[in-house]
Amino acid sequence: MNHSWNYYRKLYAHPGKTVFYALRKVKPKQHDAIIAIHAIYREIYAILFKCHEPSVARIRLQWWRDEISKLYAGNAQHVVCQTLHPHLIEYSLNKHLFFDLILFLFNFKKFIISNQSTNYWNSRIYGFLFLTHVLSIFKYTQKSKT
Repeated sequence: MNHSWNYYRKLYAHPGKTVFYALRKVKPKQHDAIIAIHAIYREIYAILFKCHEPSVARIRLQWWRDEISKLYAGNAQHVVCQTLHPHLIEYSLNKHLFFDLILFLFNFKKFIISNQSTNYWNSRIYGFLFLTHVLSIFKYTQKSKT
């Protein structure tokens, strides 16, 4: 499914969503970068927690790893990565942030399965922590540029 950037903006940044309120704390020019980072998080989260066939999940995760590599090479295909590309250097976004996200969510799912817990709040807490980490990157880049 090929969604436009407006689809992701409406999906993740409308009133009531965490990102909507987070955007109020940063400069407007940073909004697209934050929405794009959150969209990548949600896409990976959806693979791990909604895909019931492990082999399909592995293939889709590998696609995202490849897409992140393409993002840093300047030839991303996904609209979210294309939107994020101009912000990589400006905000010093290291590709390992995204690879670590994939690894963390993968391990987090294994933890939930091994503990036979599908606790909704555990995943929401991680989402909040990840978004807080992203916002700290933006606050750091703002301070270092002044």
